[in-house]
Amino acid sequence: LPPLTSQYLAPVKGYLQRVDGLTRIVVDPVGYAEPFTDAILRAESALWRPDPPGGQILLDAIGAEISAQESAVRTVSSGPVTLAGQSGDVPLTIANDLSRTVQVGVELQADPPGRLDYVPPEPVVIESGRRQSITVSVELTGSAPLPVTVILTDADGEPFTAAETLELRSSATSTIAAGVMLLAGVVLIALIGWRFARAGRAGEEKSDDA
Repeated sequence: LPPLTSQYLAPVKGYLQRVDGLTRIVVDPVGYAEPFTDAILRAESALWRPDPPGGQILLDAIGAEISAQESAVRTVSSGPVTLAGQSGDVPLTIANDLSRTVQVGVELQADPPGRLDYVPPEPVVIESGRRQSITVSVELTGSAPLPVTVILTDADGEPFTAAETLELRSSATSTIAAGVMLLAGVVLIALIGWRFARAGRAGEEKSDDA
């Protein structure tokens, strides 16, 4: 029988890396990774050489379960977030639907990055089935709304998952925009008044000439 193809085995390395990433956020990882690694070893077995489609079904099931585990630790905050000025606190809520306690850090990645400064919060421990709310102190540069990706990290600061994209806004920007619009309105009203007054004077001058 021919060996298992490289295409068949291609996902295996990625699955092992993703399981390792999950293990790094679990506070007590003893026994957590073994069901995944055992299943991956079974999928790699030469016993699937007569039945590659059957092995593929097993590999697909492993990938789906890893994805479900990864999505169980996520941020559940909603945006956009409007700051009182150019700086302020961004509220975030992190959910842990795994069967184990996890510890994660938070990083913010702006686009463009030069418009955001922030103080990284301390790693947060979240028990199984619980949610934890935190705040991140930020400072914005510029006036336009800023897209920011919230990245959850492991204890070593390595990215675990890009959890969510928020839009940060500054109320100072809104106030300036409102002031500009108000000023434009005042100028427009003054211009209209001036034109009416000029038209009135022109009418009076024609009456006098008559």
